[in-house]
Amino acid sequence: MEACRAELTYAPEQLDAGGFWVLEEDGGIRGFYGLVKVSPDTLELDALFVEPEAIGRGGGRALMAHALEQFRASGLARLIIQADPNAADFYESAGARLIGERPSDSIEGRMLPLYEIDNPDEVSHG
Repeated sequence: MEACRAELTYAPEQLDAGGFWVLEEDGGIRGFYGLVKVSPDTLELDALFVEPEAIGRGGGRALMAHALEQFRASGLARLIIQADPNAADFYESAGARLIGERPSDSIEGRMLPLYEIDNPDEVSHG
């Protein structure tokens, strides 16, 4: 995690710009995710993290379900997800399909799986 600190640090301005949601439990933040528009028809899941002690209690699934609701409501065609390899099963269980790899911004030579989810609610203009 230390090697990824810069990549995974969010400035207050980024958070204030919107697109980030938090999971609160027992008066504290237990997880969060962010969505960023990366092209006219695409959102990217910028982050989805749950505190280690909160893993396995449904928070990640709740965050992902909320992210998918936001994505569907956006009307954009696709959601892309750059995942940690250890989270592959999690994203696949949410309906994501592997479309390739992307190099890590933090660890030279490390490749990360890249997933995609299509928006079934996208309005076709054709």
